[in-house]
Amino acid sequence: MDTSALYALMLPEDRHHQAAQACFEQLRLSEASLISTNYILLECASLIQRRQGFEAAQSFLNQAAKLLDIVWIEQTHHEHAVMLWSKSGRRALSLVDCVSFWVMRDRGLRHAVAFDAHFEEAGFEVLPRADRAAERRGAYRSARARR
Repeated sequence: MDTSALYALMLPEDRHHQAAQACFEQLRLSEASLISTNYILLECASLIQRRQGFEAAQSFLNQAAKLLDIVWIEQTHHEHAVMLWSKSGRRALSLVDCVSFWVMRDRGLRHAVAFDAHFEEAGFEVLPRADRAAERRGAYRSARARR
């Protein structure tokens, strides 16, 4: 579970909200395990707090604790992700994404719930299926951040 998908799910005004809701409902019905990392929770809570306020961020963390199986990042995970991130040398690729890639590969996970094109670029199957052209500009970044 990536920040882009969690953010879209939690905020009805997000342009991907309906797609995120439909995807999560399908995953719920199929009894899929929903896995994320504490780095994703931190990133998403910070983003929600900046944009929606403290109460919204607190609500997100409470709901996420019920919805997700959380992988707590240890030093080894972090170090592997930093190496991957450093090798990429890409401004747009976040360390948080690299942590997710490493955890997914380490656990043999092939599917990412994300509106972030980096997961597809890294070789993962991305859900929900969507028009990825818009996501290359950033699914959850503000217009000011895209400039």
